[in-house]
Amino acid sequence: VDNKQISMTFQPPAKKVYDKAPVYFIIPGGGWSECSRQSMIGFSAASVAELRSRGFAVVSIEYRVTGSGACMDDIVSDCMDAARYL
Repeated sequence: VDNKQISMTFQPPAKKVYDKAPVYFIIPGGGWSECSRQSMIGFSAASVAELRSRGFAVVSIEYRVTGSGACMDDIVSDCMDAARYL
């Protein structure tokens, strides 16, 4: 988007519990002015490990930020695009 690659980090369930794993979908904080998908997984490490052990997949996403000229509609669009992609 806007010549910037927007990525997500996907961690599969640690064990299979469901035919189709539920997803713990992390939208990083940062006041919409910064976004670090990797740091949110680290910040939520205990929750991530527990959910993955119970059969959940974990996804943390990136989105455009206000500091790069994005408006709230852009950020919401990026988050919705990530959810639709999954």
